[in-house]
Amino acid sequence: MHSTGPGQPYRAYVDESPVGVFVADATGAFVDANPTACELVGYDREELLSLSIADVSSQLDGPELPSSFTEMGQTGRARGEHALLHADGRQVDVLLDTTSLGEDRFVAYVQDISEQKGYERDLERFKTFVELSSDIVTVLGADGRVKYNSPAIETILGYEQDELNGQDPVEYIHPDDRERVSDQLHTLLSTEGVSPRAEYRVRDVAGEWVWIESYGTNRLDDPHVEGVVLNLRDVTERKERERTLTQYGRAVEQAMDLLAAVDTRHRLLFANERYRDFHDVAAADVGEVTLQEVLGPEEYAEIAPRLDAVLRGETHEYEMFRTDRVGEQHAFDIRYSPLRSAYGDVVGIVATMRDVTERNEQRRRLKQYEYAVESTTDWIVAVDTEHRLLFANDGFRAFYGFDGDVRGTPLSAVLDDVVLDDIVPEMERAFAGERVEFEHRTVANGVRKPVRTTVFPLRDDDDEILGIVASIRDTSELKTRERQLRVLDRVLRHNLNNKMNVVSGYADVIRQRSTDPFVCESVEKIRANSEQLTRMASKERDITKLLSDPPPKDVHDLVAVVERIASSVQGDHPEATIETDLPARSAEVVAGALGRALEELLMNAVVHSDRSRPAIGVRVRLRDETVELRIRDDGPGIPEQERAILTGEAEIEPLHHGSGLGLWLVKLIAGRADAVLQFDDNEPRGSVVTVRFPRAAETETETETEVETE
Repeated sequence: MHSTGPGQPYRAYVDESPVGVFVADATGAFVDANPTACELVGYDREELLSLSIADVSSQLDGPELPSSFTEMGQTGRARGEHALLHADGRQVDVLLDTTSLGEDRFVAYVQDISEQKGYERDLERFKTFVELSSDIVTVLGADGRVKYNSPAIETILGYEQDELNGQDPVEYIHPDDRERVSDQLHTLLSTEGVSPRAEYRVRDVAGEWVWIESYGTNRLDDPHVEGVVLNLRDVTERKERERTLTQYGRAVEQAMDLLAAVDTRHRLLFANERYRDFHDVAAADVGEVTLQEVLGPEEYAEIAPRLDAVLRGETHEYEMFRTDRVGEQHAFDIRYSPLRSAYGDVVGIVATMRDVTERNEQRRRLKQYEYAVESTTDWIVAVDTEHRLLFANDGFRAFYGFDGDVRGTPLSAVLDDVVLDDIVPEMERAFAGERVEFEHRTVANGVRKPVRTTVFPLRDDDDEILGIVASIRDTSELKTRERQLRVLDRVLRHNLNNKMNVVSGYADVIRQRSTDPFVCESVEKIRANSEQLTRMASKERDITKLLSDPPPKDVHDLVAVVERIASSVQGDHPEATIETDLPARSAEVVAGALGRALEELLMNAVVHSDRSRPAIGVRVRLRDETVELRIRDDGPGIPEQERAILTGEAEIEPLHHGSGLGLWLVKLIAGRADAVLQFDDNEPRGSVVTVRFPRAAETETETETEVETE
């Protein structure tokens, strides 16, 4: 390749080309080669010309020639990847482009693709492949315009071979890359030698951008070339794979699972941020430390047999506990898998560790909930929006005669029409988002039972209603006790009133017949206690009625109730002074018999006062989540033992049982309204009774923020 002649510029290019050029005869013996070709196989030119293709090829399909040469004999040209044997025995991956020069000559253009093949092997763990492309050879004149493009431009960019001749190549470069590449090209045009590698985007014939990697050599002073030779390689796919690899790396690094890989000596090859943070491993230590150093001798000894099994090709999955660097214990689902090379050999271990501490805790809580639901004496059932059963506990299944799974069973197949007519309207309220409580009767297998049912919406994580859940309580025994309570109430009240009338009558007779001061005083005590017992019987009746037939809970404006009851009590007891401190707007609460409770509190403050003119204050305040009712008096105060029994701080005993049935009535009414009842001392004397009601849902959320003076 040192002859002179009109083809000298191209011969110079061949000599300087980074592509290896081999020329062989029909038998495969080399007759010529450029320096790059000699370098590829590690022989000088004289040594190489004494060899044949078979001596430097590791891929023979026939006795002498590679498949590309066999194909070329049929088509005149062939292209493919091959492996050459270097003189030192190593294998060199190449891209071979073979062309016939006649009946007895072949020329092979060979590119070293070892680096790119290595890049392919790195990407194999992410299941991607790189397809190599041929190069474009471009010659630029001193003015920087195109003088020549090789035929590969048609494949890579879609332009015809001579279409860009005479044009400025910078115009086809992406605007974001243009200034940088223009500066590099200007430097190359003015400086002898080879330019550094450059990457940039070039517009193809369809207007798309193709990533190009280029090398350039300034041969303007060579009279046989008189141009700048550029070697352009399409690296679009490589750039895309680099981007994909970066994305994979980011995904792995940011994964919630703990991910790591070790080699066959258990040295840490890779560990993502979660793994490093959990095990307190610095990023700089990855690749240096061993698994035994990371885990400690005890934990390492526990898993070492599993690691050995994985290196033999097995996959292991198990659960174990690990302690993090701050001493907290975590449960992990761990999976060990073999890390294999491109040839299938096991070269390490990949570990995936999923923290299931929270999941296990959820399972534990779910078991507890399941136990609670199945153990309760109430019947628990869930129904979807199509009135089909989703779930039913043992109590429900037993009463209605289910042996197996109830899921999907229509509710109409469980309940008779009369029961359905009673409950469907209440279910529809629950489907609309309400919590509903009602009483009705149900029947199964001829057994009829009174029940109290609470129904509430079943919602998903997005707060969408999927169905309803019903808690059904058998009230048969309760109804029996209520009937007994009403009977006892009627008997006790009737007999007590009759006896008290007799006692009062005899007291009147005694007083009429005696003027003895002691006897008269005793008679008054008899009359006073008789009247007190009669009043207690009346309050006992109220309590019995509340327990056996509780009034419905409705929304009440506490401000309006206070105004009405305070005015009524003030009219009945003009000697008392009742002052109210109320907000300017409504304060809505949900309760039953609210007026009765307030009346009892005010009457208690008036009747039990030891003052000739009792002073009572009533105040209502709106809080963030509650409405607060506070009643103050200046009387003798509620006895400590009485307060302790009402608040549950003391047990009812024969000697300490409490006597304030009125306050018991208030406590029952407050309890049914989910209110909190509190007793405190007033200063300088008297009592403060506070009732805090939950605010009704429709009550406005603004809160008054007055400064309170106790």
